[in-house]
Amino acid sequence: MNKSIINLNLITTYPVKWDIYKILRDFIQNFYDSVPNTEFNKRFSYEYYDGNLIMKCSNVSFNYEWLLHIGASSKTNSEDKDFAGYFGEGFKVAALCAMRDYDLGVKTSSSNWSINVIETDITIDGNINKSLAYEIETFEESAEETLLVLNNFKEEYLEVFYSALYSFYYQENPLLGEKIYSNNYCSIYHRSNVQKHGTYPSSYNNLGEGIIFAGLQARGSIKEPLIFCYHKYSDNDRDREFFSDIDNIDIIIKCILEITPDCAMKLLVVFKKYWYSYPKEKYGYRSYYSIIKNLIFKVEQNVNLIKEFNKLYPKLLYAEKIPLSNKKALNERKYCLLWLKKNFDYTLVQDSFKYLNVQSLEEKCKKENILPKITEPTFTEEKYINLLKECVKELFIGFLDLENLPSCNVIRNMEASVSGYASIFDSRVKNKNLWGFTYRYKIDSICIKEKHLKKEVFTDALTVFIHELCHTFGGDKSESFSYALTKALQIVITNNAVVERYKLKWERLE
Repeated sequence: MNKSIINLNLITTYPVKWDIYKILRDFIQNFYDSVPNTEFNKRFSYEYYDGNLIMKCSNVSFNYEWLLHIGASSKTNSEDKDFAGYFGEGFKVAALCAMRDYDLGVKTSSSNWSINVIETDITIDGNINKSLAYEIETFEESAEETLLVLNNFKEEYLEVFYSALYSFYYQENPLLGEKIYSNNYCSIYHRSNVQKHGTYPSSYNNLGEGIIFAGLQARGSIKEPLIFCYHKYSDNDRDREFFSDIDNIDIIIKCILEITPDCAMKLLVVFKKYWYSYPKEKYGYRSYYSIIKNLIFKVEQNVNLIKEFNKLYPKLLYAEKIPLSNKKALNERKYCLLWLKKNFDYTLVQDSFKYLNVQSLEEKCKKENILPKITEPTFTEEKYINLLKECVKELFIGFLDLENLPSCNVIRNMEASVSGYASIFDSRVKNKNLWGFTYRYKIDSICIKEKHLKKEVFTDALTVFIHELCHTFGGDKSESFSYALTKALQIVITNNAVVERYKLKWERLE
């Protein structure tokens, strides 16, 4: 037996701070990377007693020289397997922080050597400093296992140890539930009922039960009770410990690109609450919109799955995003949504569902004869419309832009969900009327339902006409529109004699 001390030239005041989780994870990582992950559960073991945590890995050994240098790692140039770590600093820095910050004793052994991590004095420019060092013993006989012992290990650290242990991907990991899919690139599981410990890796502001594994380590969390593992991921950003939501989605999509249509169908159902999600960013990359879209593209590859999906979900309607510049489509969408409120058994989904033969909201409303069918007014209807304009010009001097009253057409289908609507566009010059209300929009045209252009319904026709003209001040749900419409109705009430006069004219029209 030979003994020696090797100074690592790693000053113990080196400003690195690892918490107990990261220390334990890096210790475990050395064992995990030494064997195939399919054998990790069989060959790795641990026990705890009397303040000692002992970790073992059977039938594996290595030369202690790999533990001497920062940046040196036995896996750096290996192409035989995937590794959870590759910076070559884990054991050295983990040992420093364990001993200095948590008062742990660190001992390890493999093959024909053992190391006890200690402090030793080192002189720099005449000043004595403390440096990390290895007290090394070598033996004639070799052991068939690698061993790590942490002395003075508090029982309260055991939960953190389990978090670190379960943060590595292996099929027997107790957090993994039923397998959904697996190949050389990815694996997807349901979550088991085993709870994660509080120190388990999670994404900021997303503490869900689901887990994202990337490069064989847990890096993020999602709300859905699923586990996505993308094994071929590599990331040389050592400072980024945990994933953001965007990173999580990126890994999920990488996995989706690998799976079968049957598997995609199962996942699509699990992600049901995101079926109507649209991205906030322009193109929708790395959002739940992209997850649903990629799942649909997979399901679409199997005609029988499309039929099955339509049978399971017959009351879906897709709704595309409409540009704000397309006022006609926005108007149609408004009527469709009014219809949808009365038919709440239908559910809106994103536009990608059209690839699964789901009908659009507008297509459904056309079949139901809900969207307005517009024509020009008849000769008699034109007379009624002109009388409405005369009445408005007399009532609303200084309130409406009376010099530019819009043209008026007629809604013919009785099933249409609205009595009238105004086609509007932004007004470049936003002047104010005498009451201080701002003209926000120009009105290109107004449509009134046919039933209001009859002899007996002057009051209804005038109400609809005024309502639509007031959209010059704002949209239906805007505060400016509500205030302006309220003021317009007050003007009508205080000028009842004028209204009655035009009512008599209306009823005498032939």
